[in-house]
Amino acid sequence: MHDIDNTTLWQMMGEQVQQIVPADKKDLFIDAVKPVIESADEGLLWARILCTDELTHGDEGRAVVCSAGHAFYEAAGEAIDAHDGDFDYFCRHISEKTGAAGQDLAMPLRIALTGVLHGPDLEQVFHLIGPVQCKVRFEQVMDLCHSH
Repeated sequence: MHDIDNTTLWQMMGEQVQQIVPADKKDLFIDAVKPVIESADEGLLWARILCTDELTHGDEGRAVVCSAGHAFYEAAGEAIDAHDGDFDYFCRHISEKTGAAGQDLAMPLRIALTGVLHGPDLEQVFHLIGPVQCKVRFEQVMDLCHSH
């Protein structure tokens, strides 16, 4: 997959992916998922994760979310409000508020934004999802620990 040009990969991913991914996000989507997919069929999984509200969190993800805690996601929401498009500043804000760094910063963000433990580059995910939807996802995971 990694050697295929983006236009061909987009066509290989098929009509369902093309209908889910907004046209203005197509290039960002391909750049984000291309390094992590093994087949074009996986494009549909990532389109659903990154471009719809069909996000689910497994037990492992819930554990990461609950470990990070409510304050982590409150800080993430504040960071969106303060620095909505600047990913580095966004991460620094959360780190300064919570002390989280490295995997303790990245993994709770990844779970909140994608629902899975591994995937595309977080900065690309952040920009693809956009600040409004990122904030919605942070609010959703804050409820996970209270409901389980």
